[in-house]
Amino acid sequence: MRDFWEKAASAVLGLAAVAMAVALVHREFFPTKNQGQVRKSAFVADWRNILPAGRLSGSPVAPITIVEFTDLQCPFCRRFNAALRAARKKFPEEVSVVVVHFPLSGHAQAQPAARAVECADASGKFFETLDFIFEAQDSLGRKPWTWFANGSGIRDTLRFAHCMADTTARSMVTAGLAMGRRFDLVGTPLVLLNGWRYGVAPSDTELVRAIGDLLGGRKPYKDFPTSALGVRAQ
Repeated sequence: MRDFWEKAASAVLGLAAVAMAVALVHREFFPTKNQGQVRKSAFVADWRNILPAGRLSGSPVAPITIVEFTDLQCPFCRRFNAALRAARKKFPEEVSVVVVHFPLSGHAQAQPAARAVECADASGKFFETLDFIFEAQDSLGRKPWTWFANGSGIRDTLRFAHCMADTTARSMVTAGLAMGRRFDLVGTPLVLLNGWRYGVAPSDTELVRAIGDLLGGRKPYKDFPTSALGVRAQ
């Protein structure tokens, strides 16, 4: 009888462990609304008001503008950055990108990383540093910030180091956080394509398809307003 109860207890513990593992996997890869990852896709009519809060790559009059609220320590943002780079490479003249800071409070390296790309902007290396930090995201907190600067092609690392030593809140980071709160944003990335806010960040193939539709004068999504097909960044 004792063996029976011991086996039964072991079985229950085993099932509990499996259930916990499934729950953790689901939370990691299928986040809930409260984590800010799953939202209903919709058009944001006043999306152009976001643009001054971000850094622009590409032409300010490009026919396609992608806005991303990002956290440099966020693994989902790292994944989307690969899709974003693919789109920028495929449509270098037609697509502009606006990156808005939204470092999450739960990520210890998010604020310093946001400061790092702002310091890199003084050397004209904002997007190079952003891309490199995402590529080397596993090194955040393990490598000095000058290592990231070197990897991004910043020559004046002394100037960069002095900038990083100043922990005063950067205006663009503050502006991004304030703008994100307008959207009740609690998770990243939040992606908008010519004002279309995605519930979940699109894959590279989905993003390229939607851009192709817009460039062809077609609605990429059923509820995308026809009046916004030719929207240009202001």
